[in-house]
Amino acid sequence: MTQAQHLARIDHRIRPKIAAILKDLEGHGWQPRIASSYRSRAEQKALKDAGRSTVSFSFHNHTYKGVPAALAADIIDRRYGWSIPQGHQFWRHLGSSAKAHGLTWGGDWKRFPDVAHVEIRGVTLAQAKRETV
Repeated sequence: MTQAQHLARIDHRIRPKIAAILKDLEGHGWQPRIASSYRSRAEQKALKDAGRSTVSFSFHNHTYKGVPAALAADIIDRRYGWSIPQGHQFWRHLGSSAKAHGLTWGGDWKRFPDVAHVEIRGVTLAQAKRETV
């Protein structure tokens, strides 16, 4: 999927913030790529079953009026993918940029750190699930 296709599947409330994060990362010399935006509940279940997620419904599963509208994105550097360690400078830049643009960064989570993950702030998972029809 292209960056434009991923961005189109991200909710309008955070789409400009995700675009700004990508631009910030490029300014640091990285080659950012959205690895995951919207995903189906079946895809989410497979990730949970594989131990790569702790939830059955995530901000990635959000839809609005039946249209994919993820409230989260996973961003990686296209050269390294998921293979770089959690303390790598790319993740620190991603986290700083996400927070500067008002998003939550999964790298701050204590129980299940997710350094590639950024999501909407101020909306609970329960609220996102209720919005999803």
